[in-house]
Amino acid sequence: MHTSTYCCAIAAVVAMISSMPAFAQKPLHAGIDYQQYLKAIDTTQADLDEWRKKYGDTAQKNGWWPVSKDRSADDQEEDLRQRIFLTKQSISAQQAANPNANFSIMTPFSALTDTEFDTYVLNSFIGRNSTKSDKGTTKYQPTATATGSESITDLSDNSSDNVSFVKSLGSFVDTLINKLSMGTGQSVSNNFIDANLISYKFSDVWNWLQPRLTSTLTANTPVTEASSLPETTEKSSTSVDWSTSECMAPIQNQGSCGSCWAFATVSAVESAQCIANGNSSLTKYSVQQLVSCDTRNWGCDGGIPVYAFDFMLQNGLCTEDSYPYTSNRGVEDTCRSSCNSQDTGITGYSQLSGEAELLSAIDEHPVVVAVAAGNVVWKQYTGGLVSSCSTTRLDHAVVAVGYDSSSIKIRNSWGTNWGEDGYMRLARSSSGDGTCAVVAMISSMPAFAQKPLHAGIDYQQYLKAIDTTQADLDEWRKKYGDTAQKNGWWPVSKDRSADDQEEDLRQRIFLTKQSISAQQAANPNANFSIMTPFSALTDTEFDTYVLNSFIGRNSTKSDKGTTKYQPTATATGSESITDLSDNSSDNVSFVKSLGSFVDTLINKLSMGTGQSVSNNFIDANLISYKFSDVWNWLQPRLTSTLTANTPVTEASSLPETTEKSSTSVDWSTSECMAPIQNQGSCGSCWAFATVSAVESAQCIANGNSSLTKYSVQQLVSCDTRNWGCDGGIPVYAFDFMLQNGLCTEDSYPYTSNRGVEDTCRSSCNSQDTGITGYSQLSGEAELLSAIDEHPVVVAVAAGNVVWKQYTGGLVSSCSTTRLDHAVVAVGYDSSSIKIRNSWGTNWGEDGYMRLARSSSGDGTCGMMLEMSTPQM
Repeated sequence: MHTSTYCCAIAAVVAMISSMPAFAQKPLHAGIDYQQYLKAIDTTQADLDEWRKKYGDTAQKNGWWPVSKDRSADDQEEDLRQRIFLTKQSISAQQAANPNANFSIMTPFSALTDTEFDTYVLNSFIGRNSTKSDKGTTKYQPTATATGSESITDLSDNSSDNVSFVKSLGSFVDTLINKLSMGTGQSVSNNFIDANLISYKFSDVWNWLQPRLTSTLTANTPVTEASSLPETTEKSSTSVDWSTSECMAPIQNQGSCGSCWAFATVSAVESAQCIANGNSSLTKYSVQQLVSCDTRNWGCDGGIPVYAFDFMLQNGLCTEDSYPYTSNRGVEDTCRSSCNSQDTGITGYSQLSGEAELLSAIDEHPVVVAVAAGNVVWKQYTGGLVSSCSTTRLDHAVVAVGYDSSSIKIRNSWGTNWGEDGYMRLARSSSGDGTCAVVAMISSMPAFAQKPLHAGIDYQQYLKAIDTTQADLDEWRKKYGDTAQKNGWWPVSKDRSADDQEEDLRQRIFLTKQSISAQQAANPNANFSIMTPFSALTDTEFDTYVLNSFIGRNSTKSDKGTTKYQPTATATGSESITDLSDNSSDNVSFVKSLGSFVDTLINKLSMGTGQSVSNNFIDANLISYKFSDVWNWLQPRLTSTLTANTPVTEASSLPETTEKSSTSVDWSTSECMAPIQNQGSCGSCWAFATVSAVESAQCIANGNSSLTKYSVQQLVSCDTRNWGCDGGIPVYAFDFMLQNGLCTEDSYPYTSNRGVEDTCRSSCNSQDTGITGYSQLSGEAELLSAIDEHPVVVAVAAGNVVWKQYTGGLVSSCSTTRLDHAVVAVGYDSSSIKIRNSWGTNWGEDGYMRLARSSSGDGTCGMMLEMSTPQM
């Protein structure tokens, strides 16, 4: 019986096996509706045959038809048939979102999956994940799918730790994008940032930020701000179409080379030159020269349009017939050493903002724009008006060549078989980034005879005010020229003509005048003027100078003997500013992930108080999120309670501050205050501040007897825990004095004003300074109480126009909050705290500044955040 049952079971299984259908085909691509595919296999084959007849040669020639020699003809046909069906599947949703546009499988890209097309487009723009050493290859390679295997690869890398880079910076990133890239003060939410990032990997975040930063910060970039362009409120035209002009070359095809950036910039420039020359004959320029020779871009692996403009500015361009395009298969080839090179006529470029400015620029000539093209809309577009894109990430460069009441006309570089004979029409939008983000990043080429040399300058106003600006420059040079040159605050280049240097300096003075007005409005009781020693520095250069003075930004001990601050003379037609941001380090997570632990750490080990300290406080005062900078910021706070050889007085043990013995104090007029000195281009504020505080405190403690002037140079050259001319931490200087005493100034005078520390001397007239320890203070009440005893070292946010152009009066507001400079609080009255600086007597009120008192918060210019007083 058991045997019979067992045999019956076998028979049933055999019957079951024999009844299973045997499918020859298998789903080869993720997302395919395979049951529908099987039903439509005959019509799909007919579609494939038609597509192959019309686009097969183009697709194969340009690498848009994946082929594998390792597979049979039947297997390749099955793969291709499924690709065509998958493309038909994806079209329907886009057709519904764009009722006035036409989409079809009859485009050159229909054999690519949506993911492969996205990768192809992405590799054309801003060099994603590229390095210069990658030149000669392309990262885009469509892959034929082996029968029975899965071809889809997970492309998501948003899981990287670097997601915190964007997520945690919040309003900082908004401000960065608004001020440095978008050219507008309008609010940009993090949703905009998130939507346009490829991922949160540092390389991708930087590639996204870089072209925006480039518009105002890169070297060799004569940028005209949008504000200096003609007014756009009244348009001269209701429609423009340069595509029909004799100044528009025939559409070309970039092929599988990621060279959209080169095609777009060449097309815009050659048309603009033709139009500027009165619609004379068009000179066709070489795209291949940019692809093969522009070393700042990445050839077939993508590029940044503004870098291409820079290349043309510096080198001109070869003609197309002398250097034809050969990279359609994805290889740049070696740069040629000779060709028929011409001056393109470009003298600079501007970044535009919004549709109104775009249309006004198109009135003059075609304009390079970035678009979100890595989607089905662009992949399968055959004509009509596109009103919606399924992605928002900027990943492709094209040219806006015209507009009418409803659309903006786009010239592409995918051949005439795509779109409307190579063109596309995008719906106009009165607000936002435009259809397919067409107004999010716009570059134009105004033809100026003279050139703006510095980002942010209102160049049209500068040209109008050039005579008065020259007079201002002559007066400034007479009064401050020697001081500025002596201390490295006047950029000079021996490689430029006198006229070029004068033009650069004149624009610097005008730029400084521009920046003063906003600060004057925010500080009605203070005075600001170009008549300060720093007026020949741009605001960014001044910020760098100040920053290199405090807590050793990005420094190592091996850097001693050099300074990172070097003002750079701007060559005519180029931009001298360098991007200094390093908040992009993976170590941002070091702070952000510690959360409440960091709060507790700062409260208990550094601030000497139990009050709550939010991460906003931490963010505002960090130089960057690089581990070295985080550690440099944390270390002195840890030192105050944990380091050996540091007798620290806790704030709680200081005298009670509820009843003050004075209503005003001013040690600056005392015989215990030395004359103001000038640190020069050496980042030694930390040394000047601590020496001044200690020598005054000793004099006062000794009954206002004669002042002993101590050596700043000894600290700069010999304090191995600090960084000499590259910045330092005041409490480390106190530690040095506790352990070693200090030499007198006359036996070891200051020599580092030009930025070099020199070797530490082995002998000098060393003295006991009288310091027995130091304390960290908290709040204005403790600061005033300490000033009653003697001057106090404080950190301030000084890397801004307020400090750069201050000439007197009461400062009530600073435009930055980052602590970057050490000074000495030497007095107070009912409204102000008096600050002693180390920038010479030509600055401020004979070397001093008055900051408005504040009953709460961080104090004016962050003055209450970090204070230390020597104990005698």
